[in-house]
Amino acid sequence: MRLITGVRLWPSEAFVERGPRIYFANHSSHLDTLVLWAALPHECRSRLRPAAAADYWGRTKVHRWLATNVLRAVLIERHSPSRANDPIGCMAEALEAGDDILIFPEGT
Repeated sequence: MRLITGVRLWPSEAFVERGPRIYFANHSSHLDTLVLWAALPHECRSRLRPAAAADYWGRTKVHRWLATNVLRAVLIERHSPSRANDPIGCMAEALEAGDDILIFPEGT
């Protein structure tokens, strides 16, 4: 991804303090998560979990497998959130487990 896009690796020194992090970025392509991963040091990449639309990433078995096994995404219900599928609660659980979250705020 670094070779294709020209993204540069952030230095590890930029991530000295540990704690759950919330990254946010503009969203223009499904490659956005991969580009951000390419910019992060290995120890940060292994903790990053993108928040992703459950209706899109859960629509087929292949999509769901990629989302859960490759991206380790936190699947978010966009259309009818409730107490049972609380988007904020899902992300808070991931943060409490020590993972970092990537959100795209302008998304739906």
